[in-house]
Amino acid sequence: MIRETLDSGSVYFSLFVMGGSNGLSKQWRTCYGCITYGDINASVDGRNTGLRVTKIGNTFQAYFKIFGSDDWVPLGSAETLEFSPWSDMFDVGIAVTSNDNSKTAELSWSSNW
Repeated sequence: MIRETLDSGSVYFSLFVMGGSNGLSKQWRTCYGCITYGDINASVDGRNTGLRVTKIGNTFQAYFKIFGSDDWVPLGSAETLEFSPWSDMFDVGIAVTSNDNSKTAELSWSSNW
């Protein structure tokens, strides 16, 4: 997840692996306090998938790569967000959620890409 600030209404771009074989999802908010948008690609099994996000200016693009492949594939179209024009500062982190208060979520990763 990439956020302009840590405020709850902040502009952000995120890329998620959804549970099991439910695919990938990208989500974003184009301006402070605006609604959140999202795209889902359920045909990609996120369990064996590498993730990449690029930021060029205020334009973000999500990519994925299936384990064993050399090709990064764009996930949907690029999104342009209204980051403050006077600042190149932003926060980057890993967001993990189960979306269910009765369950826990766990992140595992590999550097073997």
